[in-house]
Amino acid sequence: MATERLCVGTRGSLLALAQTDQVCRALQHCFPGLFCQKIVLHTRGDQLQDGTPGQASKGIFVREIQEALLRGEIDLAVHSLKDLPVEGHPELEIAAIPKREDARDLWVSNTVARPEELSGEATIATGSLRRQAQLEVLLPRAHFVPVRGNLDTRLAKLLSHPDWTATLVALAGWKRLSPSLTIPYLTPLPFDQMLPAPGQGALAVEIRRNDPSVRDVVRVLHDPPTSAEVRAERAFLYALGGGCRAPIAAKGTVEGNRLVLEGFAHLPGWEKPKRARIEGTVQDPEGVGKKLAEQLHKQDPS
Repeated sequence: MATERLCVGTRGSLLALAQTDQVCRALQHCFPGLFCQKIVLHTRGDQLQDGTPGQASKGIFVREIQEALLRGEIDLAVHSLKDLPVEGHPELEIAAIPKREDARDLWVSNTVARPEELSGEATIATGSLRRQAQLEVLLPRAHFVPVRGNLDTRLAKLLSHPDWTATLVALAGWKRLSPSLTIPYLTPLPFDQMLPAPGQGALAVEIRRNDPSVRDVVRVLHDPPTSAEVRAERAFLYALGGGCRAPIAAKGTVEGNRLVLEGFAHLPGWEKPKRARIEGTVQDPEGVGKKLAEQLHKQDPS
């Protein structure tokens, strides 16, 4: 191994640091002599946590980290894949996508174990258009209040508002962070109720395109099935407008040589949300994602 020391760029949130530690430990397991130095970088998204408009702001949690990578201040960056814009930077590349953590969403509540147990009105705390659009199908009488911030911040807000019924967080983030909070009801939602954000639960290791020595090191972390799944999901997102401010969800699943992709979207001009499922070959994940987007468009000609 030519590289013995790596500077690893990361956001400073507890979850981002936990994810970066996970990547560094995996690299050091494969290369015992490797030294990883974490470099914490502050992004615009970190500064605007209470007003972050979700998918509308492309790269809001990664841009400053990518700029440091381009300047050579870090050797690689660890991102939550769902934070990366689908249009990549021409001088950067995703060199590895490690095995994905559980992609489901977690129902977090002080009062109710699962959404289908609610018979009347409810107040759901979420700033995610994706989660709100899918919960509106399950809970047509629900009222939604916007809540943003890091995972620990959102959980603290739920505990401080006894009038809120529940919030939702990514189960992958919960597992990686393992918050020491006592909350009565924690229920992973099945995909038939709640499809995740494209790339949810997956990490991306980004490097400079002209840096083969770092590429050779980090590629040991790459998981081809996870890569195929998230490439299909991101192709679906891209075909529907990329980072448009609309609820879009997708989950790919590799089954042998087949790739199953489920998608949900409610685009501007559509009368109602649409959901569909297709199968394709694992060798063409982008094609599968594009076909699913086309199928949704055909379902709603408006």
